[in-house]
Amino acid sequence: MTVEQFTRAIGRIIANLEKTRQTETELLAGDALALIKNRVQNTGKDYKEQKFPAYSTTQVPAYWYANRALNQSAKNKLKKKKTVSYREFRRFNGLPTNYTNLTFTGGMWRATGAEIRSSDRLRTVAEISGTNPRAVRLLGFNSIRYGNILRISEKEREILENANKQRVLKIIRGTIGQ
Repeated sequence: MTVEQFTRAIGRIIANLEKTRQTETELLAGDALALIKNRVQNTGKDYKEQKFPAYSTTQVPAYWYANRALNQSAKNKLKKKKTVSYREFRRFNGLPTNYTNLTFTGGMWRATGAEIRSSDRLRTVAEISGTNPRAVRLLGFNSIRYGNILRISEKEREILENANKQRVLKIIRGTIGQ
């Protein structure tokens, strides 16, 4: 390869990276969200890989949960109790209580997405956030209580960096082959 051919190849690589950056950023942000959801929902851990505090065992009036039960069995159990803790309420609904997974109906996580916030010639920025007012409110409440629940862990950062490197190398290899 001559210097001139090499220079043209570098120009094509840069053009292809610029052309695909927004799409690749969307994919990477989606991957980040999937990793976060998996960690929180399946392990009950924060970005430092520490378990979230256990669900509350503080007794409150059972009627507080009356309209939130997910099934008839839970409604029947609530009717028999004067007070109930959130942990008991989750158990009544057949939900995990051995670790905090920040999932009741799953609505908060379903309404959490990744979106491009800005993009220019050198950089594209994506943000993971709630996509409707309820999800924004729940994410905010949970982040106040448990810390930034949408923050990636170091392990997840390494996975994402590796995935990004592989995507860039694929573009470079594909471009050089032209």
